[in-house]
Amino acid sequence: MPIIYLTCLSCILSPLTFILIKQNVNFYKYEQIPSSTSITSQDNTSTNNIKYQMSSIYIRQHEWLKAIILLDTLAMDNNSKQYNRKIAMILEKNRQDMLANKYNI
Repeated sequence: MPIIYLTCLSCILSPLTFILIKQNVNFYKYEQIPSSTSITSQDNTSTNNIKYQMSSIYIRQHEWLKAIILLDTLAMDNNSKQYNRKIAMILEKNRQDMLANKYNI
């Protein structure tokens, strides 16, 4: 009887353990980029690159406002279409089509 109990318990806990380990790996993989480098100590191009990567992290975590603010400041600095397209993508996901069309010029 104890063997059956332990077998059932291991069948339940093994997938949970695997899922938690996978979440930890993803967390450290995505959060390592902004935490490992100091934005103030980098030059302008790498600062923009770090901010762009941070906005991608915010998009993956569905923190739309933070992503739009970061991308909008990058677009003002560089006047780049790449950032405007990314903002338009976020707005389209949130069904803000008219505003997305203005950014997608």
